[in-house]
Amino acid sequence: MKKSLFSIFLVMACIGISLGSGYWLGTANVPEDPYVRENLWCVVTDVVRDDDHSQWNITATFENYGRDDSTILSVYINRKIPTSFVSVHDLPLTVKGHSGSYEQTTVDSRNLLLTMKYGILDIFSNSTIEIIFHSNAGQDYPMLVTLP
Repeated sequence: MKKSLFSIFLVMACIGISLGSGYWLGTANVPEDPYVRENLWCVVTDVVRDDDHSQWNITATFENYGRDDSTILSVYINRKIPTSFVSVHDLPLTVKGHSGSYEQTTVDSRNLLLTMKYGILDIFSNSTIEIIFHSNAGQDYPMLVTLP
């Protein structure tokens, strides 16, 4: 009889401690992760076929809605490092953050121009390519672009 009462008391104490610590952890104030800093948005604004120079001109616009500066360090096309037939202008590209509130409506916006020669990387007209922009915080910003 004493063993069963002791077992019941032990189980009830374990349940009480579990509920108490769960409640305490639920009310703990968790600080913002210092490693998640970027809030960079990328939009392809223009894809132009330039027959005079046998190339495509792709313009990507980056907008920074976060508080910290973001820098685009490298670009990959179809998960490959671009060859000499692909030019990425203005790399590294830094987009400034803002120090105001998150409701701020003015953000820093920067353009990045890629020029690709016709026929490189087995890419032709009407094909869809994946462009990945890699930032200094280790974030990748992929996008799909259909070439005219």
